Amino acid sequence: MSWIGTRSRKIAKARKAYAISLILREYVNKPRLGTQSIHEGQEVDHALDITLRFFTEQPKFLYYEAATAISQINALKSTTERFLRDLDNLHPEVQNAVSSTLQTFNSKKSLISRYGANNVNSVAQIKSVITDLQKTLNKRLDIYETQNLPTIRKGRGRPNNQQAYDVAEMVAIYFFHHKGRLPGTGTNANLSPFQRCVTAMFKELDIKADSRRACERILSKLRKKK
Repeated sequence: MSWIGTRSRKIAKARKAYAISLILREYVNKPRLGTQSIHEGQEVDHALDITLRFFTEQPKFLYYEAATAISQINALKSTTERFLRDLDNLHPEVQNAVSSTLQTFNSKKSLISRYGANNVNSVAQIKSVITDLQKTLNKRLDIYETQNLPTIRKGRGRPNNQQAYDVAEMVAIYFFHHKGRLPGTGTNANLSPFQRCVTAMFKELDIKADSRRACERILSKLRKKK
């Protein structure tokens, strides 16, 4: 990873944090912070600091895109199954030849050894590593398929947009921190300040979802907790 790439990501993160801080601070009628909003939030607005870190850290891929994770795990499982079949189909003499060549490699330069598997110098040991990988994949797959993750389709209908609900919830909690109460819902004719803020957040985070539905659902959830 080049220092240029790292610097570019830091700059993008700072810009995103600044844009979000403008939306949130305006929503609670607070003066805007500078371009280093994450650092300033630590000193003057702890709730903002927590909220910005939630939105600017690495996306929760396995949570928001569980169905995609399942698909990728299944694809890798298929690859390992084919790989093990090919190893089993190797003629014994070919297996011995491959194992002999593996033993001549410097284990410190071995790709596998760098990840904690030392002295992988035979076809049998490679099979053992791949078999362990299969067990790991099966375990993770079982977790994603049995847990009630919001992004996994359950029965009929479309899966919930959990990311949209998370945004609405973080905005509502931020408002509660500053005002001591939950935001209002508004009327059918006019957007509430809460919904306008959530809509602006959706735009900034490139989320395609119904802001009214997200706001109403989260307020219902938070009111039950009070």
